[in-house]
Amino acid sequence: MVLGSVGRGVLTMLATLHQAGLLTVILRSQIPNNSQWCLDWYADKLPGGEVTNPMGPPAGSRRVYRGGAWRFDAADCRSAFRGGFEPGGTSNDLGFRLALAPSP
Repeated sequence: MVLGSVGRGVLTMLATLHQAGLLTVILRSQIPNNSQWCLDWYADKLPGGEVTNPMGPPAGSRRVYRGGAWRFDAADCRSAFRGGFEPGGTSNDLGFRLALAPSP
């Protein structure tokens, strides 16, 4: 595999972060390298006001995905990014996160 100067720079940065003990923290952060599927359906506009974790409409044609991914422009490469995608669609930058919730 041939790495260009950008690839070598990324590897150097990762090695430096690992030596400083920060790589594990970054890898466990809430901002992954892939967008993540969400449960709700996509809507162009969500309800305004003081709403915690607003849900989209009860049905639709596109599911929500959140967070930026490696191929996004800088403006959209953030954890707050929200988009819609067909439920059966696939992409090499779209995945899901497993979460463990405590039993009630």
